[in-house]
Amino acid sequence: MDEELFNKVVDEIYSQYKADHSMQFSRHIHPMFYNGTFSENNEYVPEEPEPLLSKEEFIEKLKNDEDFKWFFAFEVLYLYLAKQK
Repeated sequence: MDEELFNKVVDEIYSQYKADHSMQFSRHIHPMFYNGTFSENNEYVPEEPEPLLSKEEFIEKLKNDEDFKWFFAFEVLYLYLAKQK
């Protein structure tokens, strides 16, 4: 595996992961962002997301867990960029 390409793809995927985590957290704090309505006592609040993984933890999960939801995105982007070289 090309180390430079690997790092480039990890940087992009991790950036998207952080943005997705931020949106999940915002929907948890402000449920109106989630369903566009006001609910009394916030009864429709989405669950709080798992804690944000550090970049090192994220990389370890990519390398060791093929069921990690970001693994597929990493694989597709890596193969696409490898083909462009």
